[in-house]
Amino acid sequence: MIVNASPNQAIDSPEYPRSRLLFTALEPVRFPLELMTSQWSATLLNQLPSGDGHPVMVLPPFMASDQITSRLRKQIERWGYDVHGWDLGINEQTRHSDSMNEALQQRQLVSARLTEQVEKLANDVGQAVSLIGWSLGGIHALEVAHAIPDSVRQIITMGSPLGDPRATAIYALMNASGTRTSSDADVAQWLRGLDKPLKDVPFTCVYSDSDGIVDPSIAAISSGPQRQNIRVNSTHLGMAFNPRVHYVLSDRLRMGVDEWRAMDTPAWLNWPI
Repeated sequence: MIVNASPNQAIDSPEYPRSRLLFTALEPVRFPLELMTSQWSATLLNQLPSGDGHPVMVLPPFMASDQITSRLRKQIERWGYDVHGWDLGINEQTRHSDSMNEALQQRQLVSARLTEQVEKLANDVGQAVSLIGWSLGGIHALEVAHAIPDSVRQIITMGSPLGDPRATAIYALMNASGTRTSSDADVAQWLRGLDKPLKDVPFTCVYSDSDGIVDPSIAAISSGPQRQNIRVNSTHLGMAFNPRVHYVLSDRLRMGVDEWRAMDTPAWLNWPI
């Protein structure tokens, strides 16, 4: 869960739990199965009700570009939406950072550029934009929604590390040498403001208990108006390809402006196969 922390506040879950290493190891095994399931489910997914054509922008995860979201964007386009990538290259702004504070500064620079793009798109088409953020992309979506709420119709995060980033396998790998240690104060600065109330922007958080990259304890949001956590059985790498996630996205994107409702989540979203 996101923590609205102050710089002096102690942070829970400072490490990626060793108990989740099995899920991490299974990611490359399960991911191809999700790809095949996505292909088999294409006919059914294409038959889901069409939307109203409003603009949708998909934001890629850490160390990925628009290329990895192309299949998801094509599926959303088939549902009748005006779909866009983020057009900012590889989402790598934290890779070369020597500290969390430096990573935060770079993250904010990228979010500022993205905010300009989203605002321009909303102005050009005369409609607010739905933002779908995968992993780190979800954090950018949050920052954009806080900056220009009138230009954002809703945000949907998929497997985003919305809490202490030290509870991710990526941070554990990047810090294997012990050279990137981060204090609770550093983490509090990273999280600061992420969980403040959004102004009239619905927020759907899609997460998985079997995520092998992001501990589910930091992938859910706190309760509040127009907020919902939706749990699905998915890998982290397969979030954008998983037909269960696609089903959730189709339902959320069809919501009309000012017509937010919580989604009725069928049990099969969490079936083991």
